[in-house]
Order: sequence, then structure tokens, then C-alpha cells
Amino acid sequence: MRFALITNLQKKRERMLSEGGGKFIVFFVILVVAFSMISPIIASSAQLAIADNYQYSWPMFHNNPSHSGFTQSPAPTTNNLLWRFKTGGAIDSSPAVVNGIVYVGSRDHFVYALNAVTGKQIWKFETGNQIEDSSPTVIDTRVFVGSNDGYVYSFNASDGSLIWKYQAGGAFISSPTVVDGKLYIGCSDTYVYSLNATSGDLLWKYETGTRMSSPTVVDGKVFISSLVPGFKFYCFGADTGNLLWSFSPRLNIISATPTVVDGMVLVGETSVPGWMYCLNENTGAIIWAREFELPMSSSPAIDEGKIFVGSNDGFVYCLNAADGSTVWKSKTGDVVISSPAIAAGKVFVGSEDECIYSMDEKTGAHIWKYETEGLIKSSPAIANGRLYIGSDDGYLYCLGAEQDLSIEVYSIVSVFIIAIVIACAFVYEKNKMKKIKKES
Repeated sequence: MRFALITNLQKKRERMLSEGGGKFIVFFVILVVAFSMISPIIASSAQLAIADNYQYSWPMFHNNPSHSGFTQSPAPTTNNLLWRFKTGGAIDSSPAVVNGIVYVGSRDHFVYALNAVTGKQIWKFETGNQIEDSSPTVIDTRVFVGSNDGYVYSFNASDGSLIWKYQAGGAFISSPTVVDGKLYIGCSDTYVYSLNATSGDLLWKYETGTRMSSPTVVDGKVFISSLVPGFKFYCFGADTGNLLWSFSPRLNIISATPTVVDGMVLVGETSVPGWMYCLNENTGAIIWAREFELPMSSSPAIDEGKIFVGSNDGFVYCLNAADGSTVWKSKTGDVVISSPAIAAGKVFVGSEDECIYSMDEKTGAHIWKYETEGLIKSSPAIANGRLYIGSDDGYLYCLGAEQDLSIEVYSIVSVFIIAIVIACAFVYEKNKMKKIKKES
């Protein structure tokens, strides 16, 4: 009798173990299927989280109001293409990157806002004409850009809705610079304009020349180059528009956007021969001047006492900021109008040979290059390990390493789910054994 009872209990225990194991397997399979279904959502959410929490931005042409072209952001180490976005026209405008969104204008008349991680379009706005060289500026929650239709536009950065637009008498090829609630921009109607960035109301204007650079704004002063009828470089008071000083270049052809750093105004002359000038910020007096064989249409970048600038002779030059002497020069395949960006010990620039280059900041040695399908006049924007640049082939390119953070998030969630499975199994087995012992 006792033997039969023990045998029945053993059979019951084995049946419970078998049934429990089956239930556990079903439970495990359900978890695996559920995880496989939600894993794409996890990865997508991770990417969106990355886009919403970008540490570094590039909010305007050449990154800041001084147009230094320098950032402390990590930069691409390879020429890996992450994505490219096709517009309906050439992209000579330079991109801006803020809060995980990249903004750029195209000759197809549109301003685009794209997800900086995926390249997916968020919104677009059609202006009345092509957006030639004017690059978007993003300040707080607004985007500002000029168009060849004669308007300066202000948009809501998140949805592209129009806030205001201001009409002048010519095309806006210049890129806007916004400082302390005031917008500064040059127009082909020969005037430099200062507008209230909130309302779009005119604050002041000053007549200079037909084609102007983008204004650089530093220490309460506005610096801008112009062609006919002025053929001069100008410095204005940012609040009043009063002329503080002007400079006449040697051959009267100056239209490049200046860089102003450490009391120095650095600007190239777009003549033959070309010149690079270093002027005193307060007086306009020449500190040094350097002659080049061909025009200097690129805007200089500066870092650690070194100037980096492209030339129509196809070289990128590194110059000593103290005297203009050459530290190194590095050859591309064609004219360099694109303005260099400096990040993580590297120089990034586009060339009309259709390639994007990465060069060593100290030596000029080529690290990598990437070939697009059109001339590159756009200047690179660097943000959070990625490079963004336009091309005349109509694409906006994004280069950089695959996003590691999304992989980390995915891995963490995977480990978490596995831990839950193990914990559930442990608890289940523990309770099951207690029940068996109790019945025994």
C-alpha cells in the first residue's frame, strides 16, 4: 500500500513537472515572439531618442555668428554613407543641424527639414524661387532663410509653418545671421538689412553692393563683403547700422564671407590673383595680406592659431594666423568654393571635383574622401559624429559611423527581457517544488 502511494506521488510529480515544463516552454515562446515584434519599435524609439537629445548642433552657415567653422563635436572617421535625401534641384545651400533635425534649401525652391538620424522628411516649404546660396539659420524654435524670390522667411522649426516673411527689392543669396533677437542679411538690391527676428520688422538698412557675403556678427559689429557699386568690405554697428569702417581690397573684388576671431577679420578676395586678408576688427587696418594665384572664394575656418581655407586653385590651405605663412596645403581635384569645417582634429570640405574630403588638421594628409554625383559648393555641417553636405546632384548627404547608441539601447532591452525570463523561470520552479513537497 505504501509502495503504491509513493509510486502514485512520483507519477503525479513527473506529470506536474512535464506539464510545468510545457507551460514554461509556451511562456518562453510567447516572450520570444513578443520581443521579435517589439524589437523594431525599440530600435526606432532609440533612434528618435537620439534625435531628440543631440548634444551638439550646427545652427547656421559655418556654425556660429563669428563663422569660425569649428566645433567640439565628434566627427566621422570613415566615409560611410548613412543616408542621402533627394531634392528637385541642386543644393548649394549649406545645412544647419539642431535638435536632431537637419535643415537645408534647394534650387527646387523648397526648404527641407529632415530627421538627422534617418534622413526622413519632416516637412518642406515652397518659396517663390530657388534657394541659391542662402543657408538656413536655426535659433530657438525658428528657422530663417533667404530666397531668390526677394523674401526672407521665418518658419516654425518643428512643423515648417510660416511665421513671417519680409520682402526686399532683390534676391537673397546671403545667409542670415541672427544675434540678440536681430537678423542680418545682404540682398542683391545693394542693401544690408537688419530685421527684428521675432516680427520681421525692419530695424535698419545700408546700401553697399549688388552681391554680398553672409554677414558675420561679433562684439556688436556686423562685417560683410560686397561687389558693385561699393567694391568694399564693411563694418557696421549692429544696433544702429552706422558705418564704423570700410576696407578697399587691392583688386576691388571681394565677396567671400568673413571669419572674425580674436580681434582678427579674415576674408578672401575673389580676384586673379587672389588675396587673403587679416584685418584689425576695430579699425580695418591690414595686419597681413597674402597673395594667391587664383581667387579665394571659400570662407576660412580657424582653430588653435591656424586658418583653413579653400582656393580656386584646387588646394586647401592651412595658414599661420599670425602672419599668413603656409603650414601645409592639400590638393583636391578642382575648385574649392566650399568652406572647411574643423572637428576632432580633422578638416572637412567639399570640392567641385564632386568629392567630400577629410584631411588631417595638422598635416593635411587625406584621411578619406567620398564621391558624390555633382559639384560641391555647399559647406559641411558637423554634428554628433555625422557630416551633412549638399551637392549639385540634388542630394543632401549624411556620412558617419552607424549609430552606436541605438545598438546599446537594443542590447540593454534584450538583456532585460532575458533577465525577466530567467527570473520568472526561477520563481516558477521554486513555487512548483514547494507544491510538490507539500503534497508529498
